[in-house]
Amino acid sequence: MKHKIYLVILLVVIALIFFFWPGHPPYEFLMKTLDIKSSSQGTQERSSEREDFGCFYSCKYFPEGSPGGSPKQMCEDWKVGKPVTWPEDCSQMQYGPCIQLCELEVYGPEGSPNLPDNFIGIPEEDPGAENVYIYVLDVDPLNHRIVRIEDMTGKGVVSYGSRGSGVNQFDVKDQSPHFAVDSKGRIYIPDSWNHRVIRVDDMQGNGWVTYGELATSNDLVGKFTGPNAVRLDSKERIYVLDQGYNQVVRFDDMTGKNWITFGKRGTNIKDWPPNYEANCDTGPAPGPAPGTYHDDAAVNVFYSPKALEVDSQGRIYVSDKCNYRIVRFDDMTGKNWVSFGGKRGSGVEEFGDELNGIAVGPDGKIYIADEHNERVVRMDDMTGKGWISFGSRGSGVNQFYQPHDIAISKSGKIYIVDAFRNDRIVRFDDMTGKNWIAYAPYANAPPGTQPLHLDVPKGIFIVERE
Repeated sequence: MKHKIYLVILLVVIALIFFFWPGHPPYEFLMKTLDIKSSSQGTQERSSEREDFGCFYSCKYFPEGSPGGSPKQMCEDWKVGKPVTWPEDCSQMQYGPCIQLCELEVYGPEGSPNLPDNFIGIPEEDPGAENVYIYVLDVDPLNHRIVRIEDMTGKGVVSYGSRGSGVNQFDVKDQSPHFAVDSKGRIYIPDSWNHRVIRVDDMQGNGWVTYGELATSNDLVGKFTGPNAVRLDSKERIYVLDQGYNQVVRFDDMTGKNWITFGKRGTNIKDWPPNYEANCDTGPAPGPAPGTYHDDAAVNVFYSPKALEVDSQGRIYVSDKCNYRIVRFDDMTGKNWVSFGGKRGSGVEEFGDELNGIAVGPDGKIYIADEHNERVVRMDDMTGKGWISFGSRGSGVNQFYQPHDIAISKSGKIYIVDAFRNDRIVRFDDMTGKNWIAYAPYANAPPGTQPLHLDVPKGIFIVERE
């Protein structure tokens, strides 16, 4: 008799465990009926979300009411399991200060990604489509890949790469990498935190080859400290902007043949290396900042240069970030050095703290992504003649949110990667914004790494198709 009682008790215990163990169907039915969520269930959900994002932090914004309403911020530290306070910029949906701490999800009333009413998503058609490939370097901490599309609808989308230091991987983290594609379709990537340059033959990663390593001695040939931009000249020689060493490097091919450098850092420059991208000493605008070189007489000196361009004549352009200026020289001797700018500000002939991408159009005009001023600048030449700016801060037409890089097609159309919050590519005909069109797949796809998803695009390159 005792054995029967013990057997019954054991069976009851097993049944209770089955029915009420979190995750089992009967348990889930009961919890749903009672509208209860256990702590273990919440942990499971958080773990799943954490896995999707590949990080320990998550930032969620739940709008109050309709799109465009005041968002309610709910950020949680997965390590300690409790809410934490984030920088103010995070509540303003600005990635920069908090991107290393959390990933951003924006949920509408039904859980779909939600952006302001005036946000432009994926166009249904591209009436001004050009016969080009649009390459974008997408550097969200999870994505880390090259995305290529055939027009502004996302036609023919294909992606390549992941984050790491192995084959078919690169690590540019929070940098603003500027890459290049040669006449054979080979892609050159400045692999900033692996201190090397990568070349792949195609979007499948065939023909993978690297060149360079971190400098550990005074012998700097073949060594980099934070390469941030790659460009090619008409002979397809390779130019690399080494931000850590404040210099431009040129070599003939991926063997490093005929290595040559130009440029140097100033003696008062701070944060060099290992923190090779300096935080500019931003004194009161528009005056010079202490510890920087705002004197045009400081020839051959850079302070945290950001982007690089080589025009059809072989002249080299550099956006000299912390000196708030553009410089140009004829060759790797620095011949005919000339600079423009040098004042921090948002007015005419002034640049902001994140002077970034630079491009030269088919007509020789110079285009600049003035990132923190949320605008594109164009000038006729290095005197600043014909200065004109376009853009303002926002998510609508003719607006940007920290434009990072710029490319000009042979027809003169302007392509911009609108990096933060907007996560999109925009294209327009001229500096009036004529025929503005945007490709913003984030507005139409859930968070993640789907083919049509851009998350913090930072580099852009246009290749004309046959």
